Amino acid sequence: MERTEPRVLVLTGVENSGKTTTAEALAKQTGWPLVREFARTHPDVLHGQATVETLKALHLTWKTAVQQAKSAAPRETPWVICDTGPLVLEVWAGEVFGVDLQLSFQEVGLFVLCETLRDWHPDPLRSLPDFEDRLALQVLYAQRLKQLDASGAPYISVACDPAQKSRVEQIVDAAFNIL
Repeated sequence: MERTEPRVLVLTGVENSGKTTTAEALAKQTGWPLVREFARTHPDVLHGQATVETLKALHLTWKTAVQQAKSAAPRETPWVICDTGPLVLEVWAGEVFGVDLQLSFQEVGLFVLCETLRDWHPDPLRSLPDFEDRLALQVLYAQRLKQLDASGAPYISVACDPAQKSRVEQIVDAAFNIL
């Protein structure tokens, strides 16, 4: 039987939306491979010296890591999880540098928009402590995801709502519905 390549599930959204926490919990629960966020370790980002070229380099690193994770995944693995991806880089380029990067989204089988959290959790890479600022940026993400959805890259939006299923349960349900 020919090996079926896993699809790519990308968690996206504004800073302080729980992408990393959700991605790690999802990987732990499902056993699906996790591609971590590369901005957290890139020297330009860590030293506050990120440029458009930095974002392009992060995108290439992401694409390579996704291909490696897909190739190394066991045969039965349906998804590779990405803690962020090209949409974050695209929004970052537009908002910070005023540049439209036009990144490739063809690798992505499902986007998961993690809605921002009300309570602020400081982090060296975060710069938007005001909840209203994060909500305004979240609208940009949702608009872009609607465009991508119309061109074949589906998405779901998940909130941290105790009255709903957990984020991980919502994502797993959506992922299996797409397969």
